[in-house]
Amino acid sequence: MCGAGKDDFEPLEEDVIKEKTKSTKLFKCTVCGFIHEGQEAPDACPKCGAKKRKFDELGKEAADKIYASDRTNDIHMEIIALASTI
Repeated sequence: MCGAGKDDFEPLEEDVIKEKTKSTKLFKCTVCGFIHEGQEAPDACPKCGAKKRKFDELGKEAADKIYASDRTNDIHMEIIALASTI
């Protein structure tokens, strides 16, 4: 064993995605595509101003894809930052 403790490790990406989708809902503006994270849709879209009724709650599969995409984008940005230092 390496001697590292439980706190020395980061959770697997799948665990982070599962935890987020349990506690948070995602809503998509049908006018501009803005994604809102919260327990309910906002009163107005911060991007285009559309009313609350223009938001659709995303299902579990769609939400999982959004969270996975966020993590992939973070990894790409880390790679770009590292490449720019070379």
